[in-house]
Amino acid sequence: MEKKWYQRWALWTVIVLGCATLFGWSPLKARYHHWVVERELRKAKEFLANGDAQRAFLCARRAFEMAPSNIEVERVCAEVLEGGRQYDAALVWRSRLESIEPDNQENLMAWAEDAILVGDLAAAERVLGKLKPESRNSVRSHMLAARLAADRQDMAAAETHWAEAVRLKPDDDACRLPLAIIRLNSKDPELRNSARAVLTEISRKPPRRTQALRVLIADAMKNVDYAGVVELSDALVADPAVTFDDKLIRLRAIRSIRLRESASYLEELRDAALPKPGELYVLLMWMNENDLALLVQDWARTCLQDVIIAPPVSVAVADAYVRSSEWAKLCEFTDERDWADSDYLRRAFRARAWERLGDGEKSSQEWTDALSLARGHKDAVQCQERLARVAIAWGWKQRAQEVMWSMAGSPACPRWILNTLWNYAIINSDAPQLQRLAGIIVQRDSKSVTLRNNFAFYSLLVRSENGDAHGEAERLSNGNPGNADIALTRALSLHQQGRSAEAVTLTGSLPAEELKRPQFALYHSIFLTAAGDGGKAAAFLPLAEGRKMFPEEKTMLERARQSVAKAAGEQEVAERSKAMRAAKTGTDLDMEKAIEAARVVRAAKLAKESEEAKVTEAARAAKAEAAKEAQAAKDAVAPPPFVAR
Repeated sequence: MEKKWYQRWALWTVIVLGCATLFGWSPLKARYHHWVVERELRKAKEFLANGDAQRAFLCARRAFEMAPSNIEVERVCAEVLEGGRQYDAALVWRSRLESIEPDNQENLMAWAEDAILVGDLAAAERVLGKLKPESRNSVRSHMLAARLAADRQDMAAAETHWAEAVRLKPDDDACRLPLAIIRLNSKDPELRNSARAVLTEISRKPPRRTQALRVLIADAMKNVDYAGVVELSDALVADPAVTFDDKLIRLRAIRSIRLRESASYLEELRDAALPKPGELYVLLMWMNENDLALLVQDWARTCLQDVIIAPPVSVAVADAYVRSSEWAKLCEFTDERDWADSDYLRRAFRARAWERLGDGEKSSQEWTDALSLARGHKDAVQCQERLARVAIAWGWKQRAQEVMWSMAGSPACPRWILNTLWNYAIINSDAPQLQRLAGIIVQRDSKSVTLRNNFAFYSLLVRSENGDAHGEAERLSNGNPGNADIALTRALSLHQQGRSAEAVTLTGSLPAEELKRPQFALYHSIFLTAAGDGGKAAAFLPLAEGRKMFPEEKTMLERARQSVAKAAGEQEVAERSKAMRAAKTGTDLDMEKAIEAARVVRAAKLAKESEEAKVTEAARAAKAEAAKEAQAAKDAVAPPPFVAR
């Protein structure tokens, strides 16, 4: 006789109670607990395999709530988050797993990959450095190292790693494709041709067929091979994985060589995109960027108004009015509209229209409202980023910088924002802004020697008290003895600490060609001057003048010039004084010689006069004696004068 359901239920209840009595509640509960966790993990993996990341996450979360210290649960949680592209959250789980299993090489490589995907290159490099030698030489490790190098714009290192990955796994298109893409830009014609051959081979088979075709199309466009572009794009649009962007590539190609066919293809794309506002927006923006803004306005008058006046299509139509300088029409089109989450863009367009119509006050108010709406948006970063792009495109440099600086300090700030601000600061020779930006950038990649040196250098240049610039300069110098840029930063640090002689020694030890660079010549002359060697510094000043300088550098250079000029003036005065002393000494010697000569002449003259006087006196005496003798003789012969008669 078949048992009723309640009889079966009673039987199972008795069995369970009996087992519980016999074996105790705890083991039974533990077994049930383990079974539930295993079930949730299995379901999470199944959902993840089927692409349902949301349900997979719910199952993984239930498993974690029941077994928070289970390593397999944590591993599945990380995998589920990665499947849902939540790489920031996955990093936390990978870090937890590493603390439990530090030698798990697969976990380390997954951790490094997550770090690369979120742009934390320093973390990725640090994690890859933990790999064992045998894991470091694996295909996956080389692939990760290549991606890391490419993100750092070190294409030579990326090529090396991809080549090694291909050597280890020659038939893996996941490695062959990026290696071919890099070599397609090589200067070696043979490498370029071999890369095209590889890409052509990959383009003939899934799953990377479309990727290879896109690269080949870009290469054909670069070489102005429009016939090749059309042929390749025909193959691309026939692929089931084709995207709307791929169709636009074909449109551009046939527009370049077959204008009549491109017009009909353009209408075909428009008709297909009308029910899909996202694709229609992409098409209209492509038309705006390819000098078809007037055609966009014509379409806007004939298409369904419900489609045209709502975002995102309304944004493309407004952009067409901007490109055509139809400011009054733009004002009318954006007046009293509801652009929902894109209303900040409507305000920005109105700010542009009022500016061109000559009403600066209204323009400023609309721009202020646009900024306020963007900052309060649920996707504030993306909205502000879009406003920044708009302001740059319209030539609003000051407003663009206003938006970008408000984003710069956020960890979510896109890197291009920081790069653009950096370029603006370079153009404006604004060292304080460069120092601030360098500090923000180095926080993202604190392991980069170049970024650390930038921050230390600009901190020293503006004499910032934030951070330990002198200590950082010394650490970088000790760790990178052959780096000229780091040597210059260290020398500037020594100079500012009153150790200019050491700074001269450091920069003087650099190769001669380095000292010919304007920046190095500038600082070397400054250090020489401070060390008291203005004569040598003068030789470097002309080289230094060939560089655009920061105001802080101009101040230092001017001081160096003044010191050199002062030293040169003092030397000139000294030389002149020496010459005068020499001249004076020579004159005194000549005078003494003249006096001595005159004395000799006078002595000779006196001697001569004395001799002549003696001769004259002797002659006179002889004459007197002769006269006396003559008189005596006369007296003896003649009668006396008085004779008596």
